[in-house]
Amino acid sequence: MTDAFVIFSGGPDSTAAAMWAIQSGYNVSLLTFKYKDSGQEGELAASTAVATDLGREQFILDITQLMASFDPNAHIMMHAGTRSGDATSKAGHTLPFGVGMVFSMAANFAIYRGVHCLVWGATKDDGTDGEYQYTANFATDYADGISRATGTSFSIETPFAAAHKFEVLNHYFKGREPLFAKTWSCKRGGSVQSGDCAASIARRAAAVLAGINDLTTYANPVALPPINKNMTEEELSRIMKSPRMPTV
Repeated sequence: MTDAFVIFSGGPDSTAAAMWAIQSGYNVSLLTFKYKDSGQEGELAASTAVATDLGREQFILDITQLMASFDPNAHIMMHAGTRSGDATSKAGHTLPFGVGMVFSMAANFAIYRGVHCLVWGATKDDGTDGEYQYTANFATDYADGISRATGTSFSIETPFAAAHKFEVLNHYFKGREPLFAKTWSCKRGGSVQSGDCAASIARRAAAVLAGINDLTTYANPVALPPINKNMTEEELSRIMKSPRMPTV
């Protein structure tokens, strides 16, 4: 049985990635990044609750001081509705090479423990508009570089890179709605998901498209924009709030 670390936020995609890895026969552990001293409490609590439900060991890598060295508004990776930025950015933004940073730290953490595989739950919606670092090709190329650097075979599995978020939800959470309700997709702090931030809207829209009963408690579940499965790729991208698409 191959050991693997799943890059795990406690969101629906990373939870599904963990389920995929377990079902695929991997010996799965979960690696979660703590990147804020405040405002991430709900996400961390959700990740711990889901890890317990999955029966998997969770490791939490605290990078709060590292992220504070960039900017309090900086996010390490793509979050629905959050665009890439740099030192001149004022609003919340992602690091220009945040995925590479996550891969580097996660791979070092894994290899240090004798594990040579990562699983990453990025979906087709994350890579919208051709952002290379959110694609399967980037993961493969990065893993190849790690293999060359270490002299050992290393892989980064991206099982959902060609799938939309709603397709992942349909496959892994239909009939498992209580587990979906424990996952976290909100950009705001607190113990209850907002329901009206871009990430919450993307989550709720994906649940509708997936045909699952969303049992999640939301503080302010605003009306969703019109959605259906016949939407174009661009229309779906707008709903899912990819980094470069305008908000609805």
